[in-house]
Amino acid sequence: MNNHSYSKVIAFSSIFGALALMISLSGLATVFSYPLAPFLKFDISEVVDVIALFLGGWLVGFITTFIHMLGLFVMGVDVPIGPPLKFLAIISMFPGFYTGKILRNKMGMSAYKSNLAGYFMAVNFRWIVMTIVNAVVLLYLVPYYLTFFIPQSGGNISDINVFLANKELVFKALMTALGIIASYNVFHGIFTIVVSVAIYSIVRRALNI
Repeated sequence: MNNHSYSKVIAFSSIFGALALMISLSGLATVFSYPLAPFLKFDISEVVDVIALFLGGWLVGFITTFIHMLGLFVMGVDVPIGPPLKFLAIISMFPGFYTGKILRNKMGMSAYKSNLAGYFMAVNFRWIVMTIVNAVVLLYLVPYYLTFFIPQSGGNISDINVFLANKELVFKALMTALGIIASYNVFHGIFTIVVSVAIYSIVRRALNI
């Protein structure tokens, strides 16, 4: 990649990253909650990161998402865990999208079927990766969050150490949490893809690309 191309990638990514951050800060990111866990939100700003991937390729998509994450850190949004989790949730879908591209280019699958396969794989990559990541986060970084997944506790556990000492209760809370988080990531992945594809299609027709 020459300097001119590199500059275009950085400029394109910066614009889209800033747009994603503006949407995150606007309040639109907290409008829609997941009914099973209201503190989990359907963040429309992810759509910008995915459209950047569609329009500019994996490098633009990656840099855009990284800028988005850095902006969230700088602005103090859900720090320190929220921004990297969002970053991982978004980029975990990228290999799935490229699976569809490989099926089309290498195996001659139709664009329609390969796109559907790519979307399907993107959602599955997301929920699998984020389930594993959240298991580590909940067990080792913020175990007190598990109390929100204990029926009738609402997160109100008087002694967190007593709770953590009860391995059976911790395991049940963790399994409940991971089940809810996995389903949330499935629905969020579908939501992000549907909106991204719709907007991307409109942009392509408008720009004739």
